Amino acid sequence: MSAVAFYFVTLDQLPKVGYLTRTDVWNIFNFCLLFLSTVENAIVYTMARMEFETNFITKFDQFVGLLYVVLSIAGIIWFFFPVFEYERNQRQRMEQSLKSTILHKMGQEQHYKMLSEKKIN
Repeated sequence: MSAVAFYFVTLDQLPKVGYLTRTDVWNIFNFCLLFLSTVENAIVYTMARMEFETNFITKFDQFVGLLYVVLSIAGIIWFFFPVFEYERNQRQRMEQSLKSTILHKMGQEQHYKMLSEKKIN
């Protein structure tokens, strides 16, 4: 319920566009994880009712839980990766701008130095 509420709150805050955004894909991914978690719970319940070996049920539940954590972390990395990429590009642009500014200033200083040497001579 809280995932659906969060989806509708973010839906109202974002501009309306005619295509899927990264946030839409993120929400769909999380809804799929929630659905798969529900399916996994049903499978474990059914296995327990059919009197499967407890050790097998525990191992299965742990495996699916680990898979859920891995998929969640992968989803977070996928969602936030463009932010890190943008910051890295911004940093590179700033470094290039700083280098060109320094080179420009050095060029001006050399030009003024040459002019002052010509005036002295």
